[in-house]
Amino acid sequence: MADFTGNGQSFDFPIRGSESFSVQITGTFTGTVTFRSSVDNINFVDISLSPVGGGAAVTSATAPGLFSGSSKGLSLLRCIVTAFTSGTITAVLRAGKGA
Repeated sequence: MADFTGNGQSFDFPIRGSESFSVQITGTFTGTVTFRSSVDNINFVDISLSPVGGGAAVTSATAPGLFSGSSKGLSLLRCIVTAFTSGTITAVLRAGKGA
């Protein structure tokens, strides 16, 4: 679990060895959390995650929600605040088989 209260803050969640993961964004905030992934723990690229309730895949969240994705071949999922005005953003991750 990670709490964010400013622009540029990030947290890297280990997902190596899992098949899938879910990340839940909660809090009362005005901001954007961008989802990025890495295979080498150095270079990160945006990753598209699916909203659990349905809808088009997204690379970021501007409101609380639950998102899922495949972690096959990936090492880390980074949640990074790319825009921030106010509040607290919380990110929680669960990884495993059919997370």
